[in-house]
Amino acid sequence: MALYRKLPVTIEAEQFQGFDKSIKIDGVLSKAGVSRYSMESSHCTICEQAFSKHGSVKTANGNSIVCPGDMIIHSEDGEFYPVKSDIFAQTYEPVD
Repeated sequence: MALYRKLPVTIEAEQFQGFDKSIKIDGVLSKAGVSRYSMESSHCTICEQAFSKHGSVKTANGNSIVCPGDMIIHSEDGEFYPVKSDIFAQTYEPVD
């Protein structure tokens, strides 16, 4: 079996705090066009928080649900996509 390391890439990212928190005007969230997510169910089966706090972002693969606490990445190719904060912390480190 071979070992692989993720290539170092610099990205912009911002944590989505939920729609009960403010979204930065010039941040990644506003660039990504995060919109309020609506669904008939009252709570998310992934994070168990109320869907009224969730967002939705257009990705290359269609719309994706954004749970409060998820990081939204603005990749080098201009795409936006959500990543769970624990996965983000294992994959990325801050750049000075």
